Amino acid sequence: MKAPRSITRHGERQWNSERRLCGWQESPLTALGVCQVQWLGEALREVAFTAIDTSPSQRTRTTAELIGAHHACDILPQDALRDLCKGDWERKTREELQQREPEAFAPFWSNLHLYQPSNGSESFCQVPHGSSRGLVPNRRGVETRGRLTTAHQPRIYRGWQEMKGFYDAG
Repeated sequence: MKAPRSITRHGERQWNSERRLCGWQESPLTALGVCQVQWLGEALREVAFTAIDTSPSQRTRTTAELIGAHHACDILPQDALRDLCKGDWERKTREELQQREPEAFAPFWSNLHLYQPSNGSESFCQVPHGSSRGLVPNRRGVETRGRLTTAHQPRIYRGWQEMKGFYDAG
């Protein structure tokens, strides 16, 4: 069966289990994260993917490679699918940030679209329009049917908003 378009987040990473923010820093998949991706790959075995678009981060590339092991398709890293840069918050725990910067940190988790960075990070609104290529139907003639995208939560969320018409997909 050929999927119209499929989207997944990377498997659990080490810093997920430690409640640390990752962003552009690397954190490898845990044993559970590898199992999650292998289970998904097995469940998607019959889907005829034509390509897998992925963020260039190691955790999404590993996710794409493990799923791609079941498919004869290209894995295509795309910078536009990178995680949101979290500046000097990267590697810090949620609890640490809630104590140190409660006013700045609260909207990051509860109202990401209202978050105003002051720590060298990107705001959700700075994620480029149309950055979720592979998540949103492409107006430039690139076929997205049959493609899988492995990405990060902010990019997936932004792509969902673009698909729903909250933002112009570019």
